[in-house]
Amino acid sequence: MVAEKLSEELSKDNAPRWLNTHGLGVYYFHVRIDESNRYYSNYKEYEKWE
Repeated sequence: MVAEKLSEELSKDNAPRWLNTHGLGVYYFHVRIDESNRYYSNYKEYEKWE
């Protein structure tokens, strides 16, 4: 399901999408698809997509 939704988002336009996950301290796996690099901005490799 996550792959299908990410594929849908990627086909909308040419903008990058960011797949974020989290599961620390919760009983479920949290997945979010973002249009900004909110959690990657500290990494030099991702600067060009800001």
